[in-house]
Amino acid sequence: MNLSKGNKKTSTDIYASFVPTKMTALLGNSARLITKSQNLASDWVALSSGKVNYALERGCKKGTTYYSAVKSNTIEWGNNNDVTMDFSADKVL
Repeated sequence: MNLSKGNKKTSTDIYASFVPTKMTALLGNSARLITKSQNLASDWVALSSGKVNYALERGCKKGTTYYSAVKSNTIEWGNNNDVTMDFSADKVL
């Protein structure tokens, strides 16, 4: 989780977008939007590399800045998982 890089919601759509460019977890990763205080702002979405992945938002408001949280599968071994991705609090085509 990186709370130094947020994304301001500019529309009233109900989806967040996540585009991973690097994932090293063998069992995959998931991402979601969070608020600055780390409260849930969207559902978790399983990430597929090289694709836009959409998550249903939960009460997000236009003009508010959101952040991303990433996790690996609960049974993933090791702690060297690395994820690089772009995300948006809006639906990106």
